[in-house]
Amino acid sequence: MSNTLRITGMASGLDVEGMVAKMVKADSLPLDSLKQGRQIVKWKQDSLRDTLGDINTFKSNYFDLLKSSSYMLSSKGYAGFDVATVDGTNSTAVPSATATAQLGAVTGLYTISNISVATTAKISSVVSNVSQAENLFSASSPNFLASGSSGINIKVNGINKVINISSLDFANLPSLVTDVNTQLNAAGLGGKLIAQASPDGTKLQFSSLTNDSINISDVSGGSDLLKIGYTSTNFDINQSVSNSISDIFGGSSAVFSIQNGSGTPVDFNYDFSVGGLQNNWTIGQVLSDISSKAGVNASYNQLSRTFSLGTNTTGSSSSIKVTENNTIDPTNNFMNKIFGVVDGAVGTVVSGGDAKATITNPQGVTATVLKSTNSFTIDGVLYNLTRDNTTSSTNITITSNTQKTFDKVKDFIVKYNELINKITVKLNEKSQKGYLPLTDEQRKAMSEDEITVWETKAKVGLLSNDRDTGNMLRSLRNAFSNPVTGVASTNSAIGLSTSSDWTQGGKIIIDETKLKAAIENNGQQVIDLLMKQSDNQASYNPNLTSLQKTTRINEEGIFQRLNDVLQDYTRTTRDTSNKKGIFIERAGIAGDFTEFNNLLTSQLTTKDKAITLLTTKISKKENAYYLQFSKLEAAMQAMNSQSSYISQQIGKM
Repeated sequence: MSNTLRITGMASGLDVEGMVAKMVKADSLPLDSLKQGRQIVKWKQDSLRDTLGDINTFKSNYFDLLKSSSYMLSSKGYAGFDVATVDGTNSTAVPSATATAQLGAVTGLYTISNISVATTAKISSVVSNVSQAENLFSASSPNFLASGSSGINIKVNGINKVINISSLDFANLPSLVTDVNTQLNAAGLGGKLIAQASPDGTKLQFSSLTNDSINISDVSGGSDLLKIGYTSTNFDINQSVSNSISDIFGGSSAVFSIQNGSGTPVDFNYDFSVGGLQNNWTIGQVLSDISSKAGVNASYNQLSRTFSLGTNTTGSSSSIKVTENNTIDPTNNFMNKIFGVVDGAVGTVVSGGDAKATITNPQGVTATVLKSTNSFTIDGVLYNLTRDNTTSSTNITITSNTQKTFDKVKDFIVKYNELINKITVKLNEKSQKGYLPLTDEQRKAMSEDEITVWETKAKVGLLSNDRDTGNMLRSLRNAFSNPVTGVASTNSAIGLSTSSDWTQGGKIIIDETKLKAAIENNGQQVIDLLMKQSDNQASYNPNLTSLQKTTRINEEGIFQRLNDVLQDYTRTTRDTSNKKGIFIERAGIAGDFTEFNNLLTSQLTTKDKAITLLTTKISKKENAYYLQFSKLEAAMQAMNSQSSYISQQIGKM
């Protein structure tokens, strides 16, 4: 057991190491047994974690709300319809409305016209001194650069580009804008900087298109910027909302309130003065603060330099009321300067607009609907209005496709059966007699291939008759066999049944003819049987009482029950008893607290301690034996020396 390097048997000629090994062999047998027991526990843990992985993969594919195409717990996925949408006669245009056919939808042609989308309550304004520089150029100004030009230097992220504008037409602003942009494009700056006319058509503006750091200056010795009306020969343009709010507001304080709909007005009091609490706040900080506190959307559009203040909901019932309350600095109306609010002192109210559309269904019934949102459901059809369209109609054709529903149910059951079969095999397989984990000595005597073959057989049957696994399979089987309260159909009526062979662990048998007929003739009953939610306990909750849990099980559909059972065994959240899922508590799962804090890991820790104690005991006994042999070697050495001396003396005589 000891790793100490020893040279033994020099005097005695004895195989000391072999003799010591035999002397402690009786003590090593329990150690081998302990190590084998530890390995079996580790293999069991690995096997349970593999089962956990298989279950979680299945849940992710079919019980994850974010995967709408395969999600099995919502009726939306079982509708069994195909939908085709065309805007008027233009099959390539982006539709102004789309639709999703749900349960209860009628097949045929639907026509949507006179579309006006629902809008938010919104206030917006253009703030000219944000992220932009403009000159005092007038369309009637003379050609400032007729006497020659040195050029303009544009530095983007430290790289200089020079444009020469001496030959440009300064007598006409639109032509000037075009010519300057041509020069910018030629210099490779077209995607970063743009020249444009101011909204009033009187000034030449430079605007950044990115968050790059941009500096505009005269070429050394020149004065082109002054000649074309700018008041500075060197200035920066930065399109980011990380600029200070003081750069565009200029006032020392801002005091106002915002009322979102019928909610309670929220008061704001900003101090932008030197030393003030918000003196160094950026544009982005102020917008974020307003948005979070008032429950609105305060934003800035970098390209158009537009500030907006709007609700997060649409419809005529949505509104924003803004009131300016600044008595300290009344000449600086913050909401007017930033968001374009007019008459803020008495309170400005802006309302949203309802969605409006004229819909004709397959029966020829036409009605104009008003809705507060752009998504709404009428007679099993979920409409989504995408843009205003009052000049043409959108045609939506809905056709039945029960094969789609059948394929979805069948695919789920096939994958479910694969999962059940994999778990059942582990539960029913019998251990291979005589195949235990290899001892260290046995491993030394085998090749790698022999070790692999042996350990494969040794791992068989580790979860044979495992109580937790068996209980889970029984619960899953019962989920199919028990009737659903309030649903007339049964699993057998729609062509589903559990296998009569108990060794198959609840495998689901499909009668495809029955299932197809049930979907075509009684689709709603099929859907209710599979995914109905409980009327009294609508969602999974590990903390339900026994009575509440029984009520939920009886009232919910088959697939809902399956999800509940799998949650009980794989849940990573804790219940009121501070427990996670049954398999999680027992084997743990990688990346979770339970990875190193679970029942089987505790067993491994206990066995590790026992192995360490026994190893130490054997090592001490080995050392004692080696010490005794060492004394024997010393005595033999002395005796050999004496014998040699006597022999020498006799030889001399």
